[in-house]
Amino acid sequence: MDSEKKYQEFIDWLANAPMTLPPAENTVDLIKARYTPEDAVLLTNVPFDPRTIEEIAEIKQMAVEDLKPRLDALARKGVVWKVFQYGAYRYQLCDPFLVFYRSVYWGGGRNSEHYVMAPMLNNDFGAHFEMFAHARTRGLRTLPVETSIQDTRAILPFEDVLKVLDDQDYFCVGNCSCKAKHNLDPDHENCQHHPYEENCVHFGDFARYMVENGHGRELSREECREVLLRCADEGMVHGVSNWFQPVDTL
Repeated sequence: MDSEKKYQEFIDWLANAPMTLPPAENTVDLIKARYTPEDAVLLTNVPFDPRTIEEIAEIKQMAVEDLKPRLDALARKGVVWKVFQYGAYRYQLCDPFLVFYRSVYWGGGRNSEHYVMAPMLNNDFGAHFEMFAHARTRGLRTLPVETSIQDTRAILPFEDVLKVLDDQDYFCVGNCSCKAKHNLDPDHENCQHHPYEENCVHFGDFARYMVENGHGRELSREECREVLLRCADEGMVHGVSNWFQPVDTL
């Protein structure tokens, strides 16, 4: 099978993800920049919900001892999710939103693919999010820092951002992928808060995944508080996903 067919089969599989890539001329180029042909073949048909290594080995018709190191490497790459649940590590294929909008610029260092992807992501994902511009309930809600702000938009109720930390048991900080995409794109204005990149804090299993796979740096509760206060002093506005599930990112 040639590489083009491998990639197309993988793209077809990604269409089953909870959140997919928007239709764009650059879709294939983005996929090629983020995944090798070998990655594409291995990850085609890997489920988007957590499965044990034995379950995925059966799906892929591979030996566990051959599959596990490859999935572990892809977790470190930020394209496979790995979480400890019910007494065992479970793996799942990350959806394109997490892969291209979040994990792509986590961790340290930059490579040529990061520079290739930045303009495409700014163009393609910018258009993708325009569909939410007139939604009454926003995808993010704002959290003030020990102050109140006037709500002039139809978003869900505010919380005090520092109180969110009281419910968490594990903390880390990671690079802001939004900032990286802007700063690496020669046609895009740099983020005004440069050079700070460690702006996004994460909690619980999300934070554990990031630290275990080299995507983030573990923090104490007090260190996490200091990051949030520093960002507020820089003029940044804190936001979390507008859902009922526990907060994993701020």
